[in-house]
Amino acid sequence: MTTTQQNQETKTEIGKESNEESNGAKSVEKIASGGSRQRPENLTRRLYWIYQIAGPIVLVGGLVALAVFVSWSLAFVILCILGLVTIHEYGHFWAARRTGMQVTEFALGFGPKLWSMKRGEVTYAFRAIPAGAFVRIPGMYMNEKKTEDIDDARSFRKKSFGARVLVAVAGPATHFIVVILLFFILFTFIGFSGVNADIRETNNWSVTRVVENSPADEAGIEIGDRITAIKFSGEDKARPVKTYKDLVENHIVPNPGAKVSIIVLRGDEQKTLKSVELLPRRRQTDSGKIEGYGFLGIAPKIDEKSSVNPALGLAYAFRDTGVTIKEVIVGTGRAFSLSSISDFVGDTFSFESTSSSQAQSNQEIRVVIPAPGEPIPIDAPPPEEGPNESRITSIVGIVQIGDGSVGQSARQALLFFIFVNIALGLVNLLPILPFDGGHVSIAIYEKIRSKNGARYHADISKMIYATAPILLFLIFIVTVAVIRDISDPFNLN
Repeated sequence: MTTTQQNQETKTEIGKESNEESNGAKSVEKIASGGSRQRPENLTRRLYWIYQIAGPIVLVGGLVALAVFVSWSLAFVILCILGLVTIHEYGHFWAARRTGMQVTEFALGFGPKLWSMKRGEVTYAFRAIPAGAFVRIPGMYMNEKKTEDIDDARSFRKKSFGARVLVAVAGPATHFIVVILLFFILFTFIGFSGVNADIRETNNWSVTRVVENSPADEAGIEIGDRITAIKFSGEDKARPVKTYKDLVENHIVPNPGAKVSIIVLRGDEQKTLKSVELLPRRRQTDSGKIEGYGFLGIAPKIDEKSSVNPALGLAYAFRDTGVTIKEVIVGTGRAFSLSSISDFVGDTFSFESTSSSQAQSNQEIRVVIPAPGEPIPIDAPPPEEGPNESRITSIVGIVQIGDGSVGQSARQALLFFIFVNIALGLVNLLPILPFDGGHVSIAIYEKIRSKNGARYHADISKMIYATAPILLFLIFIVTVAVIRDISDPFNLN
């Protein structure tokens, strides 16, 4: 072998070693920056697996520490909310796969990957920031990086109108399915005594609480009494009381200011009590109208099982899901009226002393859903007499309410998650990007503009400018709500 050939081979070997060192260094740099997950050799491979295993352990350990040292109910609420978000994203994932769309990633959390595996074309991953979940569907969002593994023909934007609407709606729909399931559990297995009108249609009840200084207190109603009749001033005969529902809806509420004599069954003896005036109160109807109603001041004890059979429980679940969604929409409309927004922002940034604000917040917020046999505050003081907690709530306030609700009973926990699911479902249906409803509105707009079989494609970048003022307003309101929930927290008793 000549000297020239030896020199060339030596240069080649040096070049290979240099390239291997360079590639190893790049691999380490990629792993440190949260980039490609190439598995380097020797020490770097060990560091890679330590990184992969340590991340989930830290997250789980943090949640366990929160449960042990702070509040188990708080940790439970946070875990459940993250679970609801994951179910939401699975709805998108399921619909996308069913309609033939390409899905490249299903991830729990955001930020750098802590763990991942690839099955087919989908990467399943845990990421460092446990603030939710996401599904990556090519063509669904702007500013996406196009890579070689993207199948443009199977992207979100290239699919049919029906497929795009189904994928967009599937996420919010999961929340309403969960609501129906929770209501079913509530009615069938736990019981919803006194709140469901049909369950209250019983005469097997007695007084279990008398509001202090109320007409009931003045009349001399005692715990254990059962009201059997009411005699109105000016009428010759007393009106019989059939059920507790009949008492409240037909005799007390419609007659504010009426003077009545109350007849009760006390033990085995009928007693006619002192004549009193039903206290006139005011309340706001769903239409926003202020109306008066009568107030007596008692809470009943229903002495019968409140749960129902599964068929009836399912019927009640569907019915109450619809009713509750309507109530949440109406309540949200009131909360976002100009006067309510003005009061909310003004109260949040008022310069009153913290002690006075805290004193109001720490008043009792009475949860109105009792356990079977517990008081049912249907005939209760109106909202204006207590603290005004009907306000816009951030995720901070939601967690505060959830912590208190879960700590009370299984019933309160179910009710809390029912309202959280409804809120998540409705918010995601807002017809602007980046919400799911925004994708639906774009699909409908493109469908209307498409003619003679020619597909119209909207310029999403222009729509962003149109929705920017609304998004900025929502960001402002959420920021104010976070400040309010931190400075004036909810306190459930």
